[in-house]
Amino acid sequence: MKANLINITSTAGPRLELVSAATSARVRTTISGASTLQVRLPKDQLTASLATAHAATAEGRSWTMAAIRRVGDTVHLVYEDAIIAALREHTDPVMYQVALPAADVITRFCTEAGVKVDIDPIIGEQHVEGAGRSLLGETDSWREIASLAERLGGRAFSDGQRLIVARDAARLTGEATRITSSRGLVRSDIDFALDHAQPRDRATFTVDAAWTAEAGTAVQVYASGPADGRWLVAEWTRDLPLVGTGRVRLTRPHTIGE
Repeated sequence: MKANLINITSTAGPRLELVSAATSARVRTTISGASTLQVRLPKDQLTASLATAHAATAEGRSWTMAAIRRVGDTVHLVYEDAIIAALREHTDPVMYQVALPAADVITRFCTEAGVKVDIDPIIGEQHVEGAGRSLLGETDSWREIASLAERLGGRAFSDGQRLIVARDAARLTGEATRITSSRGLVRSDIDFALDHAQPRDRATFTVDAAWTAEAGTAVQVYASGPADGRWLVAEWTRDLPLVGTGRVRLTRPHTIGE
């Protein structure tokens, strides 16, 4: 693998020479939880120095080590988005007993972690009581922000540069990438399920490696019958280096019967 695609740094010294030994790497960016980078190594790279491979950069993002796993002859280094990892580090109990705007609570947590944040005004202006990190020490700033966003009708995710706390409806406005089955960067049919038995509408398709619409951005689907309209990119999974194809999943509120 080309070394300039991923840079892994170590707490024990200079950059680790692991990338050239990697058999593969996969990036999954998502609006549900933390985006991840997985680097796969042959088992002969299984040394104590792996425990110091605490950080990586790839795809214009910073990543923090989350797990090391061995499965048969392969070692998996799992990194998560560094913004979410920074928020996870803050676990000290803190409670705000008075009602505060959600934006104040979220901003305090992000400032503490050194994280930039963009908050949907409709979420941010709602007042919340008893917000904070559990006095039992069983939570962290990321879990509290994600839970608060969900309670207020939105979600929290990282775009690699900042934390975003927003309603899906707000993310669906503005410019959107136009897509159609098997045209341009879309390399397959757009499969979809519009099913009220499920929480949301869902669509999936294969894309060229040159696809650029990241998780959290809007797309406009055409020529797909009842699936036409605006969707949010929920997840984009691709291998590094960026060759061949990747897989995209879309989400939106239910539309049939509306």
